[in-house]
Amino acid sequence: MAQGLSTLLFGVVMIAVFYFILIRPERKRKKAVQEMRDALAPGEEITTIGGIIGTVVSVKDNSLVIETGADRVRLHITRWAVGSVGVQTTEKPQTENTVVAEEPKAIDEGDAADTSDEKKSKKDDKPDWEL
Repeated sequence: MAQGLSTLLFGVVMIAVFYFILIRPERKRKKAVQEMRDALAPGEEITTIGGIIGTVVSVKDNSLVIETGADRVRLHITRWAVGSVGVQTTEKPQTENTVVAEEPKAIDEGDAADTSDEKKSKKDDKPDWEL
């Protein structure tokens, strides 16, 4: 009976761990994304999940019309295609405390033991598979 109880307790603990580590945070992310998509209004800059950057022109139930670029191309997209509000860039912001790359390390004494004559003889040796 004690072993059956411990097995049941272990199963309950595993389900609780999965819920708090995997399921609950994913639900929060989905809820936040849905709220962001529902709050879209004309004039906002968006980036789609495909990487298209544009300004929202009109909002309908399940779709948006966005305007991209200086040539004013208008695209009709669905709400679920909106990745984020604002422009996404891959550029990293410049900071004052940048890390300077280290100087290359000096040659090991073991590497210095190879003389140029040894290197030449290694080049002249043909591989075993070559006749």
